[in-house]
Formats: sequence, C-alpha cells, structure tokens
Amino acid sequence: MFVDRLFVRVAIKCLVLLSAGFSGIFAQKVWGLSVALFVLSVFFQAVDYLISHRLTSLVLERITGVLEAVYTCCDFSAEADVRAAVFAQSPGRKDILRQIGRYYPTNQYSSFRRGLSTSKGIIGFCFRNQRRYLEVIRKEASFKTHLVENWGFTREEADAVKVRRSYLAIPIFDAYGRVLGVGYFDSVKEHTFTPERIDILTRGCVPLAKWIG
Repeated sequence: MFVDRLFVRVAIKCLVLLSAGFSGIFAQKVWGLSVALFVLSVFFQAVDYLISHRLTSLVLERITGVLEAVYTCCDFSAEADVRAAVFAQSPGRKDILRQIGRYYPTNQYSSFRRGLSTSKGIIGFCFRNQRRYLEVIRKEASFKTHLVENWGFTREEADAVKVRRSYLAIPIFDAYGRVLGVGYFDSVKEHTFTPERIDILTRGCVPLAKWIG
C-alpha cells in the first residue's frame, strides 16, 4: 500500500536526522525538522489504520450481505439450523485458511479462529482439490470419530466442533480460475442441501471473490 511505503520513507528520514544532528550550528534546526517528520509519520500511520479498518468493515459487510442473500433464496428453515461462512487463504500462509467474519446467521466464530490447515476437513479438501464437496453423516454414525478417522482432526479438535449432519464446501475462484477460498455451509439435518439449493449456493459464492481476493 502507498501509505505504508510513504510511512517507511518518512520514518527512515526521521531516524537519519535524529542520529546526525545534535552538534554544530544546525543542531536546533535539525531537531525541529526531526520532530516535524515524526509527527507527520504518526499522522500517516493513523490514516493508514483508519483506511484499513474501514475497508475491513466494508468487506465483512459485503460478505454478510452475500451470505444473507443466498440463505434467503434457499429458504432454509429454522429447524435445519443452517450456518454459512467464508474461509480464505491466510496472508503469507498458503497452508492455512482463516474464517472471514462470523457464521451467518448465528454470528459466531468457528473453533478454528486461529486458522484451519488446508490438509483438514472438507474445507481443506475443497480448497486443495478446487471442487465442490458435499457430505452427509447418518445419525447412527459418530460425528466426532468421523472427523478424526477421515478428515485428519485430532480428538481435541473434533471435540471442539459442533455436531452437524450435512455440510457443503464450495470453492471460490477469481477471474483467472485461481482458488481464493471456500464457501462453507452446514446443517443439523441430513437432507438439507438439495440439488436445487446446491446450485443456488454455488452461484451465490461467485461474487465473494471480489471481497476476499
């Protein structure tokens, strides 16, 4: 970002002037200039923070709007207890996916707030293989054991996950076909995600690329 580069340049100039100028006839002038540059650098840092905070709020607002729209189009019933969330690649960590915002509509975070390895779960599977994936776990099956035996979770990680009976992961691509993240949906019911709903959710994930790219 331009503001970041400008701040670095100003900070460097400030340090140079501070180290170079406490002797001779120019000492007072250099000190005054150093103070001015320091104040200026703090100002740019504050501006950068405000811009970043505003952009983050805008992104979360747009993502929530998309999830709300597809949720409404699918007409999910309250008893299905359907949740929706978006996961994107963590900056600087190609092997980690982070949840962007909270689950809709429960307004909660997942148990993986610090990140989910791309080697685990259907979210990681979807991201690695760049294809949609739906799984249904029958009531007689152990959800926690299934996560440990089939999806690479530790017992501790599995115990922290809420029991769901069906879940759907949809890759989110940019205009060049590169996978940016995953749209994730789950339910306490086995047959929540019908072919018609899966189609709606898949098309609904397309505009999310604009906000996580």
